Amino acid sequence: MVKKKKLSKKDKNPPREKIKKKPEKKELSPSFSQFIDEYIQILSYKKEAEVSPIHVDDLTSKIASFYEKIRMIIDWKEEHLIRRFAIERTLRRKMISQISGISIISDLKAGKIAKPLVTELIRKGHFENDKISKRRIKYVEKVLSKYIYILQNSVPTRNALSINIKSKVQYYNWILSIAACEIEEILKPAYFENALINFMTHRIFERIKVKPGNIMNDERKFYQTYIAVHRALYNLDPPIIIYHLIKCHYPKWIEQPEVILKSFSQKLEDIYKYFEKELMYNKSGKFYGVCEQYDTVYLVIGDILTMVQKDTKSIKSKFEKLDSLEKLIKEVYDKRLSTLRRRLRRSAVFSTLSIFLASSVSLFVIEVPIAKMFYGKFSIFALAMDIIVPTLFMFIFVALIKLPKKSNFKRVLSEVKKVIYKRDEIDVYEIDLRRKKNFIKNIIFTLIFIIFGITSLLLIFMLFKFAGIPWTSMYIDTINIAVIVFAALVVRQRAREMTVEESSNLFEFVLDLIAIPIAKIGQWFSMKWKEYNFVSVFFTALVDTPFVKILDVFEDWRNYLKEKKAGIH
Repeated sequence: MVKKKKLSKKDKNPPREKIKKKPEKKELSPSFSQFIDEYIQILSYKKEAEVSPIHVDDLTSKIASFYEKIRMIIDWKEEHLIRRFAIERTLRRKMISQISGISIISDLKAGKIAKPLVTELIRKGHFENDKISKRRIKYVEKVLSKYIYILQNSVPTRNALSINIKSKVQYYNWILSIAACEIEEILKPAYFENALINFMTHRIFERIKVKPGNIMNDERKFYQTYIAVHRALYNLDPPIIIYHLIKCHYPKWIEQPEVILKSFSQKLEDIYKYFEKELMYNKSGKFYGVCEQYDTVYLVIGDILTMVQKDTKSIKSKFEKLDSLEKLIKEVYDKRLSTLRRRLRRSAVFSTLSIFLASSVSLFVIEVPIAKMFYGKFSIFALAMDIIVPTLFMFIFVALIKLPKKSNFKRVLSEVKKVIYKRDEIDVYEIDLRRKKNFIKNIIFTLIFIIFGITSLLLIFMLFKFAGIPWTSMYIDTINIAVIVFAALVVRQRAREMTVEESSNLFEFVLDLIAIPIAKIGQWFSMKWKEYNFVSVFFTALVDTPFVKILDVFEDWRNYLKEKKAGIH
C-alpha cells in the first residue's frame, strides 16, 4: 500500500500567477485624431529625398557663419526669427535702389537674384549644406517674380510723388518681409508648426465666448484667435502673421498667383492696412491672455509627437494608453524646462550685447564729441558708468526670472488630457469686451501708472547725474535704460512658456509697477531704433555687399584649386 504524501501548506495553496493588468485605453477626441492623421501625412513629405542638393564650400561657409554671428549682435533677433530676417536683409540689399526710391530698376530679374540668394543663405549657415534641392531655386525665382512685379506696380510706386519717402520705404520693407516669409517656407517648410498653429486656433476658437455676443463677428473672432496663437505659441512677429493671414484669406496668392497678380498688387495697400488694423486691435490682449495660458499644453503635445514620430503606425496607440502618455508628458515637460533655461540665458546675452554695442557706438560717436564740445572732457568713471549701469539693469531683471512651480506640472497634465481625449463637456473661455463703466477708477489707475513711470525715470536720471555723466548724455542713457527694461521684460515673458498655473507675489507686483511704465516708453523707442538703426544700415550698405562679393571670389578660387588638385595623379 502506497502511503499518501502529506501536502504542505505551500503545496495546498500554490502561488497564483500574477494577472497582468491591461493598460487603460481612452478614446481620442475627433479633432486630435484628425491632427495626428495630418501629422503622419507631414512625416511622409519629410521622408522625400532632395534631388541634386546645393553644395557650398565648407571653409567659405565657416567664414560667412562667423560674420553672421557678428550681425546677430548688431541686429539682435530671437532665435526663431534670425533666418527669416537674414533673407529679408539679403533681399533688401539686392533691391536697395528699388526700395530707397533712388531709381526704379526696370530690368530687375528674379532669375539673376534667386540662385545667389539661396547660395548665400546656405553659405551663412541659415540652411543646411547639401540638404536643399536645386529645383527649389526655380520656386524661389517664381516667388521673387511676383514680388518684383508688386514693387514695380503697386499703388505707392505709381503715386510715389504723393507720399513721403519714409512711408514708401516702410511699405516696401513690409513687402520684402512678406516675400522673405514665403521664401523661407519654400526652403524650409514649417509643415508641423503650421499644423499645430491651426489645431490650437480651431480648438481655442470653438471654446471662446465673447461678451456681448453682437460686438464681434466670427471672422474677426477667428482672426484675433489666429493672431494670438501665433504670438503665444511661437512668439511670431507681424510679417509672418500677416503672411499666414494672406494665405488664409487669399489662397490663390500662393497656389495660383498669376491668376490674381494684377488685381492683388492694386489692392495690396488696402490689404496691408486691413491686417495691420487687426494686429493693432486694442482688445487683442484679451485673446492673447487666453492663448498664452494654454500654449504650454500644445507645445508639450508637439514635443511628444516629435518624440514618437519614428513609428507612425503606433502614434495613436501611444496617446490612447493613459499610463504611457503620462510618462511621455513628464519626459517632454522636464526636457522643455531645461532647454527653456538655456534659451533664456541665450536671449539675455544677445539682447544685452546688442544694446551694449548700440550704447557704445552712441557713446563714442555722439555722446563723447558733444560732451567735449560743451565740457571739454568725459571722465573715465562716467564712461564706465555709462556702459555698466545699462548692462547691470539687464542682468538684474534676467536674474530675477523664475521658472514654474512643481505644482504647475499637474495642471499641464490635466489640460493635455482634456485636449487629447474625448469629453462630454468642453471648457469655455469667456472674453468680456464690454467697456468698463468705472471711469474714476480708470483715471486713478492711469495717474498712478504715469506717476510711477515718471518717478522711475527721474530716479534713473538722478543716478546718472550722481555718476557725473554730462547732461548731454543723461537723456540718451535714460532712454537706453527704458529700452533695456523693455527687452528684459520680453525675456521674462518667454519664461512663462511653460506656465499654466498662475502664481505671483508682492515683490513681483511692485517690480511690475515700476518696470511696466518704463518698458512702455522703451517699447516705443525700440520701435524707432529699428527704423533708424544706423549701425545696421552702415553694415548693410558698406560691409555686407563687398563682403559677399569677396566670399564669392574666394569660393570660386577654392573650386579652381580643387579642380587643379584633382588633376594631379
